Amino acid sequence: MKSYKQIFILFLFSGNVLASGTSSETHYGISLMQQTAELEIIHSLGVDRKTENGTGIAAYLEKYYSTKYRLNASLGFISYDEFYILESILSIDYLMPLTAKSRLFAGISTGAAMQTFENADASDGAVSFIYGVQLGAMSYFEYDKMFELGFRLRPTRLETNVEQPQGTRVEVDSLNEIYVNFWVKF
Repeated sequence: MKSYKQIFILFLFSGNVLASGTSSETHYGISLMQQTAELEIIHSLGVDRKTENGTGIAAYLEKYYSTKYRLNASLGFISYDEFYILESILSIDYLMPLTAKSRLFAGISTGAAMQTFENADASDGAVSFIYGVQLGAMSYFEYDKMFELGFRLRPTRLETNVEQPQGTRVEVDSLNEIYVNFWVKF
């Protein structure tokens, strides 16, 4: 265990020897994601819990600072069976170089999400603050193209009142996701 801590500390304070290619560049990208929503359905007979899976897409813009940090903004749409989520996220990641073309990353994120059920107006949707952490790996396959795979853990408290049955409330407790990004540098 001690050697893992030493390796982690080495990554934190490592130089930029292996981190070429991301000095202060801007990337645009598209993300495909598989998101899991933990739902709590509160009605007159009690509380039901269920998990739903959704798929979505997001547009990304990110900026690298030195070769160790990146700031990322995204706008995503995730569709579920009975509702959809629209989210806007801002995150910052710490980059840990593995080779000249690949890195691990870990970071924090914050933003807002809106849940709207099918056959409902956007004004009937619930909006909530979301936050979380992410980690993953990225690799260049050409100088101007990059592939990224990651996981995000994001608790939230989206609360939507549903018309039928009367008095039913749906709360989303978390929006965790596995994602794949394809980036193009400009």
